[in-house]
Amino acid sequence: MSQRFTTELPLAGILGVSLLLSACEKTPKSVTAELKRLREENAALQADLTALKKSAQAEKDGLAAENQALKAGTAQLGPLGERAEKAERENDALRAQLTTEGKAAFAERLRALASVREKAIGETIASLDCPGGRSYQNVVIRSINDTSVNIRHDSGTATLHVGSAPDAWVKRFGLVPEEVPAAPAAAAPDTAVASATPAPATPAATPTPVTDPFSGFAQPSTASVPAEIANVANRVMPAVVIIKGDKSEGSGFFAREGDNVYLYTAAHVLSGNTKLEVRTSDGKVHNKFGTFELAEKGDLARLAMADVVPASVPLLGNGSCVIGDSVFAIGNSGGGGVLTVLPGSVKALGPGEVELDAAVIQGNSGGPVFTADGKALGVVTHLLAARKDIWAAETPFSEVRRFAARLDANIRWRRMPIGTFLAEPRQIDEINRCTRLLFALSYLTPTTRGMRTDRQLPGGANALAILQECQDMAAVKDLLDMNNRLAANSLKQSDSDLLKKYAGYYGSILAGAKRQSANFNPANFVGFHHDPAVQAATWRTAAEQEVSELLGKLNSR
Repeated sequence: MSQRFTTELPLAGILGVSLLLSACEKTPKSVTAELKRLREENAALQADLTALKKSAQAEKDGLAAENQALKAGTAQLGPLGERAEKAERENDALRAQLTTEGKAAFAERLRALASVREKAIGETIASLDCPGGRSYQNVVIRSINDTSVNIRHDSGTATLHVGSAPDAWVKRFGLVPEEVPAAPAAAAPDTAVASATPAPATPAATPTPVTDPFSGFAQPSTASVPAEIANVANRVMPAVVIIKGDKSEGSGFFAREGDNVYLYTAAHVLSGNTKLEVRTSDGKVHNKFGTFELAEKGDLARLAMADVVPASVPLLGNGSCVIGDSVFAIGNSGGGGVLTVLPGSVKALGPGEVELDAAVIQGNSGGPVFTADGKALGVVTHLLAARKDIWAAETPFSEVRRFAARLDANIRWRRMPIGTFLAEPRQIDEINRCTRLLFALSYLTPTTRGMRTDRQLPGGANALAILQECQDMAAVKDLLDMNNRLAANSLKQSDSDLLKKYAGYYGSILAGAKRQSANFNPANFVGFHHDPAVQAATWRTAAEQEVSELLGKLNSR
């Protein structure tokens, strides 16, 4: 019976029995451990699956947000494009307008710049400080072009470029470096070219004692006038005047000293004028004067008044000024024909001058500087350009400095006829006119075809223009007549005869110049005109020497 049971048992039953027998061979501990391990692996797989689901959902949400933003941005592209096209059309219209207006403005600027340069020719500056610590004395502007200013000074001549010219000149004359196209703009530094040997003077080198030392300085910004100063200014304003001449313009004021009332002003405001108009702010003209007096030192003059003046101010007592005092200036700022009030303070003191920070400019020359209580402390005289050298950097000397002649000092006055004072600049001008003629002749070469009088001289002067300027001299008139006939081939003479004629004309002109020189003595000129007179005499000596040497060559042929 047992044998039959074994034979008939199915295969599945056999395998099940085998597995059961195999399982029964393991211990209970090992089964428990295996089940635990399987559960832990299952839990880890469940956690990973949960994390993957969360990451997938976050990515899905992010893509949905980006898609929504893209849809919103796409919706805005249309209006933005229209706005961009409209802005571009407006920009094109503005560019076209600016191009037209810019060309007109630039052309006007060029015309104004040319006028500024032309008016500056012949200006004299007692002392000129340049970048690098270089200083020139008794400077006269000879010529100006886009890249440089040519000057004559005590030691000869110099050509100042961007970098070697004062910054105020670079801006005023629109200087640019030589290596860029000429245009009125400031640029990088260049190098000064100075000559130790005095070069022949030209018309551009004419010294003119009538010079406004404020010319070329721009007006700085000023604070509003404090009420306490405005009150005092209104009280003293009737004593301040505007002075206009045929060659200069400035300011002045009436002040009382003892029993006399004087018109005080800067000497350079009066110098060289043939006509003067003194007008108060109410429009009344005062033209009755007594004695004229000139300070022996400094740029200061006064005229005794012979008519009744609307008001006069007291002078500050001797030595009463101290550094830090509040002051204010009144004058015809910029030549505008109105009197402006400029508050400030005393910055520095000298024996005859006071430095102040009130914003005085061109037109204030000769005007008063008042103390806070309305006493006349000084007379506005000049500015000094800002120093740009390394020693002045980050110091007060790197800014424009303003000065006035002190009235609280011991002033020694020299009385003289005002006609004599006004005539001295004209004497210097006449000497220099003939000096230009001599230098022009020294540059010409007499030939049988004429002297080429159209030749340009140093500084841009034209020889023919100088000769025509001096046609009132008979020898010059005859020389021009002969030159014209030679140019037209209407004068037939041998070379030797022509040379004799040239020598005769040159000799006659030189003889007349020497007679003029003999009567010109710089020692006779007042202190204010003395230095320009000395310079004129120096130039004359050099010019006569040049013509003498040329005359010697003509006579030796």
